[in-house]
Amino acid sequence: MPPFDLSPSEEYKQRQQAREQQVAHFEKLHRRFGNLRLLVVIATLIAAWLSLHNDVFSPWWLLAGPAAFLALAVLHARVLRRRACAGRAVDFYRKGLARIEDRWSQMGTGQTSERIDTHASLYATDLDLFGPGSLFELLSLARTRMGEDTLATWLLSPSPSPTSSNATPRSPNFAPASTSAKT
Repeated sequence: MPPFDLSPSEEYKQRQQAREQQVAHFEKLHRRFGNLRLLVVIATLIAAWLSLHNDVFSPWWLLAGPAAFLALAVLHARVLRRRACAGRAVDFYRKGLARIEDRWSQMGTGQTSERIDTHASLYATDLDLFGPGSLFELLSLARTRMGEDTLATWLLSPSPSPTSSNATPRSPNFAPASTSAKT
């Protein structure tokens, strides 16, 4: 099926499934790197005992263990960041599907009016702008408190009144018809 034939919900479901597969893949890598790091620590301890107690090899070779551990730690951190990013994408598509399927009010991510001063607006409480099942909950994709505060400010502030300069939209190429022909 070509991508342009998909409904938005089908597209979101496909993208969510793809991100869930990424999360599962990065989870496997996370476990492997954790086990490899543990293996490097155990191998380094055994090598230290062999080197220092039995003089099997030079103690300088023991520096390879911490170097390998450090390299694995850096790679492991990258995998964890990518897993977290894929997890956020899964959450984004899950919330998007809830909006598309009109289940967004059941998501339970509504902003309480305790933090936001709804008394600044005459209509905020009447219009259910904040709280569970509110307009704020439907619109908000903010991930930070500053983003939530900005959206709340926009919802609480009155809309700008149209002025004569922007009351009628005009194209930059629009020129009023001339009554006299000038050549």
